[in-house]
Amino acid sequence: MDPVLQIHNQRLILVHQGQRVVLSLSEAQTLLTDLSQLIPMFEHQVRLEHASFQQMIQLDIQLCELDPVPEWRSMVEMEYGRYKHKESMQWLPFWSLLSDQDCSIAYQLIECGAFDDLFRLDPAMGVQEQGVVANRLRALSEPMEWIGACTFEMGDDSLDAWDFEQPVHTVELTEGFWVGRIPVTQQLYWSVMGVLPELDIVSHGALKPVVQVSWMDALIFCNRLSEMTGRNCVYWIGESPLTESSRTQNLSLIECKFEANGYRLPTEAEWECAAKAFQPFPFSGSEDASAVAWSAQDGVAQLPTVGLKLPNALGLYDMSGLVWEWCHDAYDSAFYERAPQQNPIHSSVQSERVCRGGSYTGDAMNARVTLRGRAKYWETWSTLGFRIVCKD
Repeated sequence: MDPVLQIHNQRLILVHQGQRVVLSLSEAQTLLTDLSQLIPMFEHQVRLEHASFQQMIQLDIQLCELDPVPEWRSMVEMEYGRYKHKESMQWLPFWSLLSDQDCSIAYQLIECGAFDDLFRLDPAMGVQEQGVVANRLRALSEPMEWIGACTFEMGDDSLDAWDFEQPVHTVELTEGFWVGRIPVTQQLYWSVMGVLPELDIVSHGALKPVVQVSWMDALIFCNRLSEMTGRNCVYWIGESPLTESSRTQNLSLIECKFEANGYRLPTEAEWECAAKAFQPFPFSGSEDASAVAWSAQDGVAQLPTVGLKLPNALGLYDMSGLVWEWCHDAYDSAFYERAPQQNPIHSSVQSERVCRGGSYTGDAMNARVTLRGRAKYWETWSTLGFRIVCKD
């Protein structure tokens, strides 16, 4: 059915694919102005993406003209500039053949993203210690999305909500922040820390979220990443940044310098703002949990890879389900009743810290964006990871 557009009683009415949108004339004018600015940007991005696809297609043609053609090439096929695996492909032999190949064309294809879908689809893709594959896996782990200063409604007063999700209250975040598009992956954690936590065999995977990390482990990771990237550390003990050698059980010794531009855990308010994405959905990006959240209803037996479900409106993945995520705040079931409107942070030194998002082993209702979880700062779970934020 073709779109229908009409103006009636000073209202613009658009019907498209079964959806009815009604706008005032002033709202329609604003939308037209916004679209006039967005369309050139969209066209530019499409041209860049098309050029990238064309480059990968040409590289693949060159690869197939080599004598001999690399054996791994028979296991995949190029589609829209990305490699798709054939049903007969076996992952381990494929990656072994690719890794053993000294081929500049293959390296270029890896660097420009031709293998990205295969990286994500192989749940057993292990952490790579060096080389072009390791670099690409880390690059896939690093993107962040910007959230500007904003106001939103925090909490939930629906029949599904618990007392500790109430009352619904207005929160104003006075500064914008960058937030990780995905949870911290095992590849990124290893690249920064040089070691992984002790994981069971089904939890291993370069593009799986790192788990079995404590709240303190996450803080130390954030400081190490800040130092590696030339940013100012957020977490300090006295005159020195918090490090592995200075970790402490006395939380009163840890100072969090929120004015620094380094990486840190999100506050609980920042996390919920990012997860809600200014949409009225119970799950991060959808009314339908299965579209955006890994949960027990999916019936998966092992920790899934990041980024396989749909993102929310801000381009953030896996904020519902997959793994619980540490937040900066101490946990207090009644904090919402007295939280300040601007930049609320519960900075108590108590041992319980907030975690949010639910996990792939839990019921879908535990993946609601307003549900609050908690864990002792020293605890490590097979279903608990973290996501990072930073200032501009």
